[in-house]
Amino acid sequence: MTYLLTYEVTPLLAGIHIVLALIAFICTYGTTRIAHSKNHYNQVKTVRYLLPFACIVFGLENLFLALKSFFLEPVLDDNSFSSQIVYYILLVLQTTEIPILLLVTFDICYLIHKRRSVNFCGLFFDEGHRVIRVPSRIRGALTRNSVRILSFTLLVFGLAVNFGIGIGEDKMSPLAGKTGWLELFAAGIEVKTERYLLLSFFPEAVLIIGSLYWSAILWR
Repeated sequence: MTYLLTYEVTPLLAGIHIVLALIAFICTYGTTRIAHSKNHYNQVKTVRYLLPFACIVFGLENLFLALKSFFLEPVLDDNSFSSQIVYYILLVLQTTEIPILLLVTFDICYLIHKRRSVNFCGLFFDEGHRVIRVPSRIRGALTRNSVRILSFTLLVFGLAVNFGIGIGEDKMSPLAGKTGWLELFAAGIEVKTERYLLLSFFPEAVLIIGSLYWSAILWR
């Protein structure tokens, strides 16, 4: 199991998680309202449905962590089927966050370039519409489907890491979910002994690189 089972929540951390949960639920309302009120966003299903869903999942995750040590731990520590299923459901939902954010970031960037009639990743637009030529159509299919395939791959990869599929108990890192990139480099964690921990960072690294790349394109 992952850090959700062993994460120790202090009163300060509980307050931070509650604030993050409130921000996530506010973002859920904001993204839902904008996605349904703006016609150009309304037509993009990832923005219309998946982005609010990711915000809800983020809010539930932080709310769970905030209440875990103070209210939920006595109930969930009995190792019953009903208590364990809560962990499993939350782990599955948590794994969807990064693939959804990757998809939504790409689709928003694509939509902006399309409406502005600016070329994007080898795709050509004119007057708010994609120029349909054989090479452009092939490039468009490859570009959009490659991002979707990558997102699906990250989803499967995240599930495998979260549930320890194909990973021995002796290789499961106790630091997973308790440390970040800064501490990883500052502490000089050994790659040979913490391969599982590095694998848990892989989806986040893909999201960071993709977001930086598309942000640079938008800035240009």
